[in-house]
Amino acid sequence: MNKLSVATISLSAFGIIVAIILAYEYVTADFTVCNINSFFSCGAVASSPYSKLFGIPMYVFGLVWFPLIFTLSLAYSSFGKKEINVMVLLPFLLLGDVFTIYLWFDQLALIGKLCPFCITLYIINYILTVFVILSMRQ
Repeated sequence: MNKLSVATISLSAFGIIVAIILAYEYVTADFTVCNINSFFSCGAVASSPYSKLFGIPMYVFGLVWFPLIFTLSLAYSSFGKKEINVMVLLPFLLLGDVFTIYLWFDQLALIGKLCPFCITLYIINYILTVFVILSMRQ
């Protein structure tokens, strides 16, 4: 079994878990887990007018994104038995990385606060991108 493929599948599954927790926090508006201080605050980000894109709450993107990456990772690696098809995954992950640049701007420049769970999801996407690039080198 290819270790990078298994790591990619596992990390994307972890991304699903974090996205579900974040969605729960937003839907219930119970940000006790996610509000660290006045700067690191999911509640402050969620209550911002910038917490939606085209009327869609930002947490929905994570709920769609990570299951998509998980499914593609499974499908294009024969469930981790062979190397992931980087030609399929890499463009998606790079698109996600570019989108997170907008999200960083959104939180830092427009809202002035950071959502810790959101940042965790961005970092998961960056690490997934690194795993796929490393699998290209093998």
